Amino acid sequence: RLTKGGPMADVAGQALLGALLVVLAAGAAAGSWWARWGALAYALLFGLVVMPVWTLAVLIPMRPGPVDVGYAVVYWVALAVAAIAALAL
Repeated sequence: RLTKGGPMADVAGQALLGALLVVLAAGAAAGSWWARWGALAYALLFGLVVMPVWTLAVLIPMRPGPVDVGYAVVYWVALAVAAIAALAL
């Protein structure tokens, strides 16, 4: 997105989120208790706040194609699976 004129803050935010998810994944792989709650917090925050806003403000107005809709569906499902898995542990 940066090469297409997107803001640097988006790139930095994506990098920070990516690093956070790597730490959560490593913690979950190591069996850390805090990774469960971090994954649940991430799933709830993104599932209840971020994704609905993104879907209404970005996805729908840009006239999404099949790839865009597929990405959104897979992301929603992944958030649901993460939340269920965190609660099941």
